[in-house]
Amino acid sequence: MRINLFNYSKVYSKFPTDPYVRNHFYKLNREYTKARKVKKKEFKKSILLELEGLHDNNPKLYWKLINDLQNKSSCNIENNITPTQWIKHFQDLNSFNLEFTDRLKELDKKLEDAEKNKCFNDLDFPIKDSEIYSAIGRLKRDKAPGLDHISNNMLKSGQIFLTKCLIKLFNTSLLYGLYPKSWAEGYIKTLHKGGDKDEPMVKDTQSFSKYIEWWMIDKVVIDIQSGGRYTEW
Repeated sequence: MRINLFNYSKVYSKFPTDPYVRNHFYKLNREYTKARKVKKKEFKKSILLELEGLHDNNPKLYWKLINDLQNKSSCNIENNITPTQWIKHFQDLNSFNLEFTDRLKELDKKLEDAEKNKCFNDLDFPIKDSEIYSAIGRLKRDKAPGLDHISNNMLKSGQIFLTKCLIKLFNTSLLYGLYPKSWAEGYIKTLHKGGDKDEPMVKDTQSFSKYIEWWMIDKVVIDIQSGGRYTEW
């Protein structure tokens, strides 16, 4: 049932305005939520019955089960990395590599020259409704929100009502060449995935910045494929 709901959510993301698709999706969602509650209730009941039988018959197994339920672990993993080391680690990640200085100057020069040449390409077209729906459909559910506390689930559920507002917001940003600094800000959390514990990290940026990045990348790819001004880059 969970797989069916997940697969149909992709269909709903593609056709959010179709009444049949929308009603069927919410019907599946209600059935899945109800089934989860029933299974959770049955699981709790089975645990209680098991504890009642083990309390007198097998005390050792009884306390083992209690410890497992409390998520106790006998492993004591110490983190020997100091706050100063963490700060330096993240600062180094954003530091500029001097060996790319010439390449950066070359790109700056090309950008200046490109701005002097008046032209019209895919990047100059206003953002359309279909592009908003497509971008929201690419957002993954149940992900942590950024600093604005606007989750992907909120955007997906309210896309029919938010689309006009988002179009006005993004097109105004493109028209005046203003990119809000807050869109590029996010939480940084260390996440150990094996190996050196000061390497991996997760950055939860805003959903708005993801949309703009996807939109610009798609447009640049189209320009390159058509032999536009970004081809030589």
